[in-house]
Amino acid sequence: MALYAAVGNQTGVGHQRNEFRDMALDYRLIQDCLSGQRHVKQRGVVYLPKPDAQDESEANIQRYDDLLERALFYNVTQSTLSGLVGEVFARDPVAELPISFDVMLEDANGGNLTLIQLAKRATRYVLGKGRAGMLADYPQTDGGVSADDVGKVKPTITVYETENIINWRVDNEMSDGKLVMVVLCEQYDDGSDEFVIKPKTQHRVLRLTGGVYTTQIYRKGEDAHEVITPKDHAGNPFARIPFTFIGSENNDADIDHPPMLSLAYVNIAHYRNSASYEEGVYMIGQPTLVLSGLTKEWVEKVLNGGVRIGSRGAVMMPDGGDAHLISMEANGAAHEAMEQKERQMVALGGKLVEQKQVQRTATEAGNDNASETSVLSSVVNNVTSAIEYILKQCAMFTVGEVELTYKLNTEFSIASMTAQERQQLIAEWQTGGISFSEMRAALRKSGIATLDDAEAKTEIDAEDFRNEEDEPPASGGEE
Repeated sequence: MALYAAVGNQTGVGHQRNEFRDMALDYRLIQDCLSGQRHVKQRGVVYLPKPDAQDESEANIQRYDDLLERALFYNVTQSTLSGLVGEVFARDPVAELPISFDVMLEDANGGNLTLIQLAKRATRYVLGKGRAGMLADYPQTDGGVSADDVGKVKPTITVYETENIINWRVDNEMSDGKLVMVVLCEQYDDGSDEFVIKPKTQHRVLRLTGGVYTTQIYRKGEDAHEVITPKDHAGNPFARIPFTFIGSENNDADIDHPPMLSLAYVNIAHYRNSASYEEGVYMIGQPTLVLSGLTKEWVEKVLNGGVRIGSRGAVMMPDGGDAHLISMEANGAAHEAMEQKERQMVALGGKLVEQKQVQRTATEAGNDNASETSVLSSVVNNVTSAIEYILKQCAMFTVGEVELTYKLNTEFSIASMTAQERQQLIAEWQTGGISFSEMRAALRKSGIATLDDAEAKTEIDAEDFRNEEDEPPASGGEE
């Protein structure tokens, strides 16, 4: 849950880095959009200015309240993010983990969240705001973890939204730019009431001092908690902070661009257009009856001071009198603006999965000098790297260094081929332009094929055999 502390020049443990403060309003915009219409409307004039901000009359205040009530927030930001996360987890991650990690697969955070659910949370955070953090936390032990303790005493993994990572420091003099300090904003229940949860804020400070990792809790109005020095499986202190940033571009400490920011801005602009359009629709739906050519005497004696209209009503008019309904024309400009922004939001969502040519670094394997990637695949790869790193840090607590694999799906069906492209691919295989394996690999990448080549070949051969048996006898032959 994102914590929205006041943005300012706090000192001490609550100090927020300049880079964080610069992004705070953008993060709030994205979060409001993701939270939905109720949160957007609660922000009032922040997202929907008053038509006449100088008019403080009750009539103008009521007009604004009506404008706000009728406006529609068409939540493309949330649906786009949910759709992209769904693409990633349409297939389960590939996991090759030690047996000792079985318990963590089912309960990774100590609160019964599975590792897949934590991976979803991290992916959602990074796709939304371009940044998150992941921490391996260790229970206190007197020394190392014995063989009997493995599976009983276990580390936990926590994923932090970018709003909760308020300060950090990197030692740039070290070759690997090692993290030496991170401040995390958290919530806790003070437990003063059995029936009422009273959330309060605390700061968790992660430090690397003299090559030793420590953690400490600070709560307002209390003395700082004691410094905790976690120990690894052998009873030694950790030599690095078991925390990693996760970004939309890379996993260093720098803040990356939020993938959903442009979409959120257009979404809010669409919301403002909606307010103008809905106000016009409301006024159009309230036509006004206009009577002309009436005298005061006619109104008082014939109409009795009023008129009744509708299927059972009639208006008596004098000679030369006239009655008609008038209504304002629809606000075509607002409707056109809404349609234009809907097209823009579709295009912005598409760009998140659009494959782009990206130059490789000199250290990357292979002879090609370019590879195809997208914002979505970049985020997925970064989350994968972060999870693998944190799992290895967890292993240091239980068994020591291990080799493991945990990879999220990067074959997105949203980028699947059209029917024409599939026909062309199969035609190239049939004419010998590409091999069966190459053709199948392309179909798997598009999300159309799911079996591996051997299984597919076996099933295809079996189906061909059945089809041959089912063929009808030739014309004129004996049955």
